[in-house]
Amino acid sequence: MSEIRATTISDAAGTGPITLTGQSAAKVYSSFGSVGTVTVRDSFNSSSITDNGAGNFTTNFTANMANDDYAPTGMAGGFRPTYFSRCLMPDGYTAGSFSFRGNWQPNGDNYYDCDNQHIIIFGDLA
Repeated sequence: MSEIRATTISDAAGTGPITLTGQSAAKVYSSFGSVGTVTVRDSFNSSSITDNGAGNFTTNFTANMANDDYAPTGMAGGFRPTYFSRCLMPDGYTAGSFSFRGNWQPNGDNYYDCDNQHIIIFGDLA
């Protein structure tokens, strides 16, 4: 059996991480809060989060996806009693970004910013 031990694996230029291509690993993720100002806690291949209005966001990719046929998943929720934990609702797919709506009330189309939003995207990078 072989074993590889490494502290860091860099790209050929030595300037960044290696690119995942054929693996089934997530190609984008972002964990952020949106009450008040959008605050990104942690992310991978997400250059920024655009606040499009209450409960409506776009995650912009650092490296584009191969097409708009990727598979996003995620959830939104908060610690406030008026918020309900919900899965995201897709709003738009492009190779360079994904738009979605997060937390909403079950009795209508009222969307809210919330403490916790988590987006994970699977697919192929360009």
